[in-house]
Amino acid sequence: MKLYNQRNYPNPPYAKLGFGQTTIASHGCKLTSFSMITEIDPPTLNEQFKKDGAFVKDLLIDSKIALSLGFEYEGIQTHHPGKISVAEVDMSPSPGKQQHFVVSLANGNILDPWTGTERPESTYPILNYRVFNFNNNTMELTKDQKKDLAKLGFEFGDNLNSGELDRLIKKALDLQNAPTPPAENCDVYKQQIVEKDARIAELEPKADIGNRFMEVSKMAVQ
Repeated sequence: MKLYNQRNYPNPPYAKLGFGQTTIASHGCKLTSFSMITEIDPPTLNEQFKKDGAFVKDLLIDSKIALSLGFEYEGIQTHHPGKISVAEVDMSPSPGKQQHFVVSLANGNILDPWTGTERPESTYPILNYRVFNFNNNTMELTKDQKKDLAKLGFEFGDNLNSGELDRLIKKALDLQNAPTPPAENCDVYKQQIVEKDARIAELEPKADIGNRFMEVSKMAVQ
């Protein structure tokens, strides 16, 4: 799990939250909570949720989040589920509910997107827990796999879930279906190869002479 601070993503330069007029910095606590769980940075996850229809204006829908990320949504509970969840809390003692979302850990602490730190669960009054099966369809990535994925333009954490896998499959299909280069481009590449081979052939005798000179020099020294 990776810590993110929602206040690091103001608008501008980052896009507004979902399809509303608020920003990730001001109202992106729920988005940033899922960023910490998935290790996908908030701006990238914001775009993914927009594409997958998880937003109504700037509000995230739990069931749509689950579909986008490939998780199983188990519902809302008022008692601690004994595992990682996203908790709705009252952020301020002011009258009324000052809605805020945090990551609730199994050890009783929380990851607070407002500060980007781990804090005691007693920091805020807990209103409920949004429970997901975050272990559904995930795989651990090796360092080499993460490097290869980065070459394709993907930055993932240590684990890959099925939603992220779907994005990789789409990328692979896009590459597979990409139009082939025009014939004239292929002719240019072929000509470059021919010229390179000719240059190598030109240099080979010189390299051979150099090698023989080195051999003679060694014999003279001996």
